[in-house]
Amino acid sequence: MKKFKHIILCLAIPLFIAACDNSIERANNAIGLIQDQMTKLVNELYEMQNLENQLQANFEDDLKNSNDNLGYFNQENLLVIQNSALRLEHLTNMEKAITEIERLMPELINGRKNNALPMNDFESLDKMIQSMKGDLSTYITDYRQNISLETQTFHSIGNPDIDYSNFFKVFDNINQLSETNLYNLDRLLVHFEPINQLIVDTKVKVVTLLESK
Repeated sequence: MKKFKHIILCLAIPLFIAACDNSIERANNAIGLIQDQMTKLVNELYEMQNLENQLQANFEDDLKNSNDNLGYFNQENLLVIQNSALRLEHLTNMEKAITEIERLMPELINGRKNNALPMNDFESLDKMIQSMKGDLSTYITDYRQNISLETQTFHSIGNPDIDYSNFFKVFDNINQLSETNLYNLDRLLVHFEPINQLIVDTKVKVVTLLESK
């Protein structure tokens, strides 16, 4: 019986070592995928800024295409409306990215506790991402609401009862919505540099562990 227990123990030792090694590989894969999703978030925000910068030119083109018939703004294929639709797509992509990051984090936090792994860094990263998620959620929610208001504002130009004083109020409304979006963006952006730096530092530690196996 003792001999049998000894055989089981001998078999278990290499299995434990393999599991430890596997935990390092899984951590390396997870941190790499999290880094990819963080890059995706940055790229989506960059595309959002590009579309915002194009909005004024889109409006001017729509105005030119209207041939002084403001009823033109009642249609759905306006350039400004297409611009809004693209920004909504980027907001959805950002939601998918943060959802994927949240799916990957347990690979780091709840995986096999290999003492060599930088668990403190994993836990710090989890807290930082949760903090970022709060501001990202606010940014996306408010932005979606603002796009809806923005669309209504542009369509209001096609109202036959609009006069020039109301026409120029459109720009005030758009500027106010833009200020809210920029405020939320500023709160969101402060998270990216420390998170990305921690990801890079942590990945170096995990890769070093892999190479030392």
